[in-house]
Amino acid sequence: MAERMERALIPPGAATEAPLEPLFSAITGRITSVRNTFPDTPRIEIRDQHKNTWHLSVLDSSLSSSGTEFLEGETVVETSLSERTGELVFNLSNGSALTVSPNPIESRDDPPNWEVVTPNGWSIEFGPGPKVQIQRADVPVTG
Repeated sequence: MAERMERALIPPGAATEAPLEPLFSAITGRITSVRNTFPDTPRIEIRDQHKNTWHLSVLDSSLSSSGTEFLEGETVVETSLSERTGELVFNLSNGSALTVSPNPIESRDDPPNWEVVTPNGWSIEFGPGPKVQIQRADVPVTG
């Protein structure tokens, strides 16, 4: 079902005016990996009920967890997104929450605040500022 939602929300061509909340509400399942990648970028993988993997990279945001120290093996039961602020909240089955809060803009060259790569290969980046960029994750960035 999540894959069908993604196809409806993210048409070929990458730009969309559709709300992102329905897509993010599909991110539920077991946290299978939590690690830091270079340069000190937290990366979290969540496997949904269809055995699809969602990838979250926390780039220019703070990551906080209430109530649990170890996230790997926990289950995300609900995910919400504030499209205005870019804050992502992952509610866990043990009653705690994992929150990704975008950092304030410091310069025009700031990196995105966070990136989610969907199971079918779409990259959704938030920030800097209230900006969302959607593109295929397997297409090189040109510039």
